[in-house]
Amino acid sequence: MVDFGWLSFLAKPLFLIVNWFNNAFVTTWLVIVVSHRHQLHPVPLAAFQHEVDEEDAGVKPQIDIINAKYKNIGLPIRKGRPNQE
Repeated sequence: MVDFGWLSFLAKPLFLIVNWFNNAFVTTWLVIVVSHRHQLHPVPLAAFQHEVDEEDAGVKPQIDIINAKYKNIGLPIRKGRPNQE
């Protein structure tokens, strides 16, 4: 129980109104705001990824030329565990 002191006849109804408002609206609005922010958060990342994809598309022909040039060269096969000295 909360002790409101000398002004309890004013503070108690005000406390009940603020408490009701907090329980009724703040929690609901908090859920709505957090869920919408969660949905809008990936939008800048998607735009950035689109730019990266466009840059990769410009480099792809050069990579294809390099891959065709070294297509028949195989990598040496190491036996044993990696980083074994």
